Amino acid sequence: MARRKKAIDPRIVAQLARIHCTYAEIAAVVDCSVETLKRRFVPLIETSRENGKASLRRMQFAKAMDGNITMLIWLGKQFLDQKEARFTHELTGKDGGPIETADLSMPDELRERLAQRFAGIASRLMADGFREHSGNGANGAGNGTGI
Repeated sequence: MARRKKAIDPRIVAQLARIHCTYAEIAAVVDCSVETLKRRFVPLIETSRENGKASLRRMQFAKAMDGNITMLIWLGKQFLDQKEARFTHELTGKDGGPIETADLSMPDELRERLAQRFAGIASRLMADGFREHSGNGANGAGNGTGI
């Protein structure tokens, strides 16, 4: 004796396919196997998915026609082969030659003198009992926040 067919509502299958649910997702909702869906509903699922695409496209065009700039740009790129302009700029120096640059690095001698000076300042501050700022700055305008 043949097994009785499971009752599956084709309207539910179509609605889920229209929003592009996978076979596994549709099968889970209607409580059947993926194989059962493929055996009984492939034409319905394919048609419903195409209808869903058409509906989505219709809504996108409606948004664009309402003046949605993002949608206008996106649809222009998709259907009118519009693309972002790509500009390349070549920078050259005088008379098309190389750009002249200056070496702005600090000479070692100056770096050493600054390091010695900062070390001297730090040691004097430490010797004078320097503490983290407590809000009583030299101008007396401390706010007690330590800032």
